[in-house]
Amino acid sequence: MMQIGAKGTPAFRWHPTHLSIGPFLLWAIGISTLLLVRIIVRTPQEYASTVNFILPLIDFAYIIGAVFAVLQSGGKISDLGITHRYGPLALAIGLLVSFAIMGFRSLDSRFAGNIQTTAEPIVTIVFILSGAFHAFAEEVLFRGYFVGRLSKDFGWVPAIIISGIAYGLAPFAFLGADPLSIQQIAEIGVFFKTVFPAVTILGIFLAFVYRASGTLVTTWFGVTLSIWALGFIKGGFGVNPSFPIFALFGYIALIIAIIWLIIVIMQHFGHKPLNIEDIKHIVD
Repeated sequence: MMQIGAKGTPAFRWHPTHLSIGPFLLWAIGISTLLLVRIIVRTPQEYASTVNFILPLIDFAYIIGAVFAVLQSGGKISDLGITHRYGPLALAIGLLVSFAIMGFRSLDSRFAGNIQTTAEPIVTIVFILSGAFHAFAEEVLFRGYFVGRLSKDFGWVPAIIISGIAYGLAPFAFLGADPLSIQQIAEIGVFFKTVFPAVTILGIFLAFVYRASGTLVTTWFGVTLSIWALGFIKGGFGVNPSFPIFALFGYIALIIAIIWLIIVIMQHFGHKPLNIEDIKHIVD
């Protein structure tokens, strides 16, 4: 079986193929969609509602697109880091990763105390689930797919750096969309002076951890814990969706759809289909 993942690849090599464009294409589709929403939807409230609807679909596309591309190229699900390798040890290292992320982000007060849900259980579950789902999708794209694919084509050192830069540029899609606005120019300047370098360094750190561990469990667990720990460190603005039960069902439906599509794709390409035990390992 061809090795697609980051493990076992040299530090540098030059073997680009038509598959090398895959991670960039998937990343560009997501960024372009968010930028298009920013251009079309102008009022803040409508924009927030639209992004809350669109972002889970983009996350869904990241996961399925990466899985499809890897399987089509002869790889396996484990080549994306979706594996139960190391088990509890991966979670323990992920806890250490979360402490590192929190220490890094807490240097800037903007990263702390920006999430605070109401006491309603459904609302809390929705935001925990949505945060974990978004973090998983980003790990599949930026660590599993970017680092895995580019490590095979260009070596793991360029793969880690390139994936970090792509990760750092991702938040740019949430800025305003009027390049002639004085305020917009100022926002872009601040972004490239502060947010971009900080998130890029974080992305390189996470990519290095993924390269060393070979499992997304470590980086996903670390990012997810850091999001919620930082959110509750100092409180923040209240989050209260209008229909939390619909959002909860929506995220559950997306997760079920992802598992089902992975099974269908694997069957189509002749791989052994996932059984209940395999699905349990992926969830764990």
